[in-house]
Amino acid sequence: MSLKTSLSFLATDISQMPPPAKYGNKAIEAVSFNRADLEDGNWELVWKNVEIACKNYLPKNVTYHFPMNDSDYVEDEWVYSKLIEAYRRVNDLDLSGMVIHSNRIKTFSEWSLLNVRDEQKKVLDRLKSLVKTTKKAPSSWLGLENMPLVGNSGYDIDPLFCFVSDFENLPDGVGIVWDICHAVSTVEYLHAHEEKRLKEDLTLRTSNDDYLDFVTLQRKIQHYHFAGVKGLNDPESNKVCVEGVLPTESSIPEGVYIKAVKLMDKMSPGASINFEVQERNYYERDTAPIILNWVKGCL
Repeated sequence: MSLKTSLSFLATDISQMPPPAKYGNKAIEAVSFNRADLEDGNWELVWKNVEIACKNYLPKNVTYHFPMNDSDYVEDEWVYSKLIEAYRRVNDLDLSGMVIHSNRIKTFSEWSLLNVRDEQKKVLDRLKSLVKTTKKAPSSWLGLENMPLVGNSGYDIDPLFCFVSDFENLPDGVGIVWDICHAVSTVEYLHAHEEKRLKEDLTLRTSNDDYLDFVTLQRKIQHYHFAGVKGLNDPESNKVCVEGVLPTESSIPEGVYIKAVKLMDKMSPGASINFEVQERNYYERDTAPIILNWVKGCL
């Protein structure tokens, strides 16, 4: 097995970080979700905890996930300044890399009035400027994550970087974090759209993507996120999409996930695969050992 197995912990709660020997993961991801983590107090706590993670796992086995909720670095200059600071800190600490989203979350109705290509360019221009803020060649990668085509609620979405074609024109210095949970969810929505299985058309965009098309992005992928997905959102029927389930519990055949993880292992030797599986208790995890044993069985 060439992939480094990784687990997440809330960047403001060091007690969630499992010791390396507890579950057998080789890497760790410190995750910030919300704008509040960028504010005084929380912000310094985040980096204090990242430094502790470095001592436990070594810097090149640590990734940092920049917040996505209410953290629009295109329109908000203060958020952009924190993004610059985060990227500097990641490089100063010599972490493996930093995960970012496009952070352009809007309602479905708002997106229907915007031009996707224009909005993509705004994000890419920002990231190009971010890379230029480094005074020397960065030691840590910067990875833009693919998003699901439809948000978990079915109303708020960020549909800019969902398909493999959306990543064709990344600026130099920007790589990809490929999230298989988001990718298979996106493809399921495409299938549902084609087969008219949804009462309401929520897809907004269409493509010919399939589950394993990420192989075409091989040279740009730096890091993986991995979990299963169950169901599709359909607000008219009160149905929801659940992310972070085990592959064996997904509404998508387990074989899709087995093929995906084998491809990842072959394509990206030495990269980390971060398992974003839901836990009832993130201090004493039940699902982490299951997913880590599952991936070992696949490979």
